[in-house]
Amino acid sequence: MDIEETLRRAAQNSGTSILALSKRSGVGYNALYYFTKGTRSLRLTSASRLADALGLELKPIKKRKGA
Repeated sequence: MDIEETLRRAAQNSGTSILALSKRSGVGYNALYYFTKGTRSLRLTSASRLADALGLELKPIKKRKGA
């Protein structure tokens, strides 16, 4: 599962409205709405703010060779 799908599922399963997530994260309502519907991606800064609002952390991981 990629980072977008992880964030999308976390947002959908949070039990929090898109409006509340928008206010808590500072990510625009329309951007979040379309992101949760799977029709738009988020910029890294917005993804990071959304992750913070959901209690998640974005952190880089080193790829394994051959992966």
